[in-house]
Amino acid sequence: TEGFELEVLKGVEDTLKKGKVKNIVLEKHKKGTYANYDPERIDKFLSSHNYRLVKNFNVLIFGFKDCLYTKII
Repeated sequence: TEGFELEVLKGVEDTLKKGKVKNIVLEKHKKGTYANYDPERIDKFLSSHNYRLVKNFNVLIFGFKDCLYTKII
């Protein structure tokens, strides 16, 4: 989604609230990689819906990481 991860998550917010999604994997970049992009906002959004970061998979060559979040029950 190249910088629009938060917007995509907001688009499925009702589904997240219902607990229908157990795991989420998304690509995170450094702050400012894209206009108005801040990975901390993604973390706060997911945390507010009871998801926690389980693991980062760093892709150093490309400068981003894939992140696995799991729903806290």
